Amino acid sequence: MAFIRNYAEETDAQPVGVLIADTYRKYNLNFASPEEQEKLLGPFRHAGSSDPTHQEAITRVLRTEMVFVAEDEGQIVGVLRCKPGRLQSLFVREDHHRQGIGRQLVERCEQELARRGSQVIRLAATLYAVPFYEAMGYKKSTGIRNGWSFDGSGLKYQPMKKELKTEIVFNISLQAYSVRHLSPADSAAIQRLYERCLDYMLLVDGHPAGPHSGEEEFQNVPPGKSPGDKFMFGIVNRQDALVGILDVLCGYPDESTWWIGLLLFLPEVRSQGLGQMVVQGFAETVRASGGRAIMLGVVEENQRAYQFWNRMGFELVRKTEPRQFGNKTQTVSILRWTLPEAK
Repeated sequence: MAFIRNYAEETDAQPVGVLIADTYRKYNLNFASPEEQEKLLGPFRHAGSSDPTHQEAITRVLRTEMVFVAEDEGQIVGVLRCKPGRLQSLFVREDHHRQGIGRQLVERCEQELARRGSQVIRLAATLYAVPFYEAMGYKKSTGIRNGWSFDGSGLKYQPMKKELKTEIVFNISLQAYSVRHLSPADSAAIQRLYERCLDYMLLVDGHPAGPHSGEEEFQNVPPGKSPGDKFMFGIVNRQDALVGILDVLCGYPDESTWWIGLLLFLPEVRSQGLGQMVVQGFAETVRASGGRAIMLGVVEENQRAYQFWNRMGFELVRKTEPRQFGNKTQTVSILRWTLPEAK
């Protein structure tokens, strides 16, 4: 399974250049003659060259405010370049098409741009890519246009745009802590939190967190939902250090319900009433947004968590058949809290 990470210029420029050259030529430039393709490719026509001058030219083009790559078994199979308000270019290796990698990259970009304050994302889609972007919620903003690509002309493109959803926010009534949105840029901090919560990982999965768990968390959604339906909240102290995480999904398992995937705190801040404050603050936001209930699942060995959720007003709906969690097999108690009507 591919995972998304930040681009590293020193090691990634050459394989990314080859990926762009191969994909751009086959899927976007097939209308042009071989000679015109060379012009349209610009420096990427030399992607396979070992000449330092050629590689430096490619490296300069790739330098953008944000670049994300998809990596699968040690190989780069996708790349996306973007900057505030604009998605610049997306390429996925041919043998990895239709595996959701393009969607992962675009959603990663959208999450980061939303965190930086972008309300609208614009792009110029080649005609081949228009159906993909339409499926991602982008809409045509004008008619088809003709444009340039490096030294070549005649490249038809479709201007498109997408309005980003408004982020939900909530507060907690503890002065020493606050809540903020998390984005993939916080993956390293999430990874450190997971590694320090070894007791929880062993209780649920029977082994420590994997080396990419922090990054993978943003893509971990059930069938029928997308990462765009997911909100990751960080509970931070006065130094903005991450001490807890709340992972939620809107509209699941039905449109009026929110699902809590994880509420986890560092061992040293537990049993201080922080969890109760976070749940109460989140519940108020859910109710204000029209939600009627919150649901979650608790593995059978985590009786302390079961008791906490029960005190918060969650009631048992059902128990699942045994499921595999890492090295363990556990049943899951599905709990539901029907929120009281707003006064």
